[in-house]
Amino acid sequence: MKRIFTRIGIFLAVTTIMVLGGIGIFEAFAAAAPQNTVPTSTLITTTEPIVTSPVTINSVQQSILDKLIINLKNEGLPVISVQVNNDSRWNSSDVIAVILHSSSQNQKVAPEDPIYLNLVGHEANLAKQQGLDIGAIHTTLLNASGDVIYDAFVATNNSDQIAAGFNQSSIVTNDAIDILLNNSSFNGMAVNNISSSSTDDGQHLAIFSLQDQDLATANVDCLNVLDNIRASIANLNNIQGSQIAIYEIKVIDGVGNPLFNYIGDMEFGRITWWQSDAIAKINVP
Repeated sequence: MKRIFTRIGIFLAVTTIMVLGGIGIFEAFAAAAPQNTVPTSTLITTTEPIVTSPVTINSVQQSILDKLIINLKNEGLPVISVQVNNDSRWNSSDVIAVILHSSSQNQKVAPEDPIYLNLVGHEANLAKQQGLDIGAIHTTLLNASGDVIYDAFVATNNSDQIAAGFNQSSIVTNDAIDILLNNSSFNGMAVNNISSSSTDDGQHLAIFSLQDQDLATANVDCLNVLDNIRASIANLNNIQGSQIAIYEIKVIDGVGNPLFNYIGDMEFGRITWWQSDAIAKINVP
């Protein structure tokens, strides 16, 4: 069984139509800022018929939505559809509904799915800051047979739930960030590639592609590397002004099988990760 984990600094609600079917889905919650209290998740357990209807939006909001769709596709997400809906399961506001293909052949999520979910959240929150009138993100994953394997609502961030320092474009180049990131400690893992790119809003996305030959200690290795990379990025953002908004860590074994996929959104306070059952559980703090 594969496992997908999420931690978000905002309210999350999971619909009752989420199909587990062998997926381990674990939600942990952390405040968007250290001084905030930890919010509580709420399970939507309505027995009423589910009613959804598309919302008519003005031309300004439509242009923001069109830009969001382009960004998702440019980031390589397998988008099936995106629209703003009124949904009876989320009565407090309109929701942006995003349906994605998963490469999964069964009821288990694929290794890349948590990364897709996180990027959807990031782009939706950016769109909200730009003027798209939404209060939640409704994301659905369909496997190769078209079956729902993940279906959940996540509240969008309010203006006071966004990390400081991301309201202006970074002045540090991608090449300079690449050099700085290579100074991180990787706990003996082989480094296949480290790269950074500029996001649509002038921030940076950093990707670490690593390899661990020792399955017996891979869970500890991944956790130590994660701590080191987090510290490096926090330092680069706070001291260098790098404004790395998103970072991905992808760890494979000696023959190329994925072991651990992790993505952290520094701007909106959400992390998601996946791990293989080939290694012991990684207790991400």
